[in-house]
Amino acid sequence: MSQPCAIENCKRASRALCHCCHQNLCRDHLNQHDDMLNAKLIPFTDEINQLDDRLRHIDVKYILEHTHEQLDQWRRESYRKIDEYIDDRKRKLTENINFQIHNASDGITRLKAIISQLIEKQDTTVDDLNAISRNIQSIRQEITQVEYKMIDLNISPLEIDHRLIRLGEEYVKHDFNLSTLMPPFHIINRSPESHKPVTTNNKVLLMHLQNQLCLFNQELQFIKGIPWNYAWIWDMCWSSTLSRFFIITRNEIFILDENTMTLECLQKEDNYSLCACTCSDISFYVIVVIKTFVEII
Repeated sequence: MSQPCAIENCKRASRALCHCCHQNLCRDHLNQHDDMLNAKLIPFTDEINQLDDRLRHIDVKYILEHTHEQLDQWRRESYRKIDEYIDDRKRKLTENINFQIHNASDGITRLKAIISQLIEKQDTTVDDLNAISRNIQSIRQEITQVEYKMIDLNISPLEIDHRLIRLGEEYVKHDFNLSTLMPPFHIINRSPESHKPVTTNNKVLLMHLQNQLCLFNQELQFIKGIPWNYAWIWDMCWSSTLSRFFIITRNEIFILDENTMTLECLQKEDNYSLCACTCSDISFYVIVVIKTFVEII
């Protein structure tokens, strides 16, 4: 038996159950109900169109104008400091050369005075001649060094610390939904003998693979590696302050330079067993095992 229409004062029998409001409605009121719901879409459509129009008219150049000016000002100031530093190095080099020339000139002046005195006295000895000859030879060497010696400069590349300019926190927040993780992007097959820890500096990934310490780019493509001839790796981490990777075994701490792939073993004054590590901006933390206790140092 059909149910009456749920609309007040309607005497008609219901023809359908509305699943959105769970009411039994007759044909006319079902159509009215459907038209009412569809009509509510129109304001949404208008609002979406307004938002789309606002988005299309955003002037990115205008928004970033002040920020770009700040960056340009920072760049000009940095260039100025570099110019000042180079000018200072040039001045030091010039002072160094002039100092050597001045010393040689003083030597020549003294020799001229000595020779003039000897000529005036007419009492020159063999010792005087030998002394003058040695002084002339010394001055000649000094002048030759100034004339022909190449000045070797030990110039280190200028490394930019990417923490110098940071975006405001509101621009660098990232929302992650762990319930919607994508399938694996790439799989690197490692043997059971490969040490387990991996770490990254947001540019490269460091891991142990086939008896090597290997670096992979963000596409998980192999970049470079070096042989690992030490004990089992217990943990690894990245220090943004030092721009170096830390690697720990049970008894040793190593530092890896990703650019040169040079490995340095740090000296430690105790015999603690190491098991984990991490870094902050100013500190390096190591978890050590003391008998049956674990301690952070």
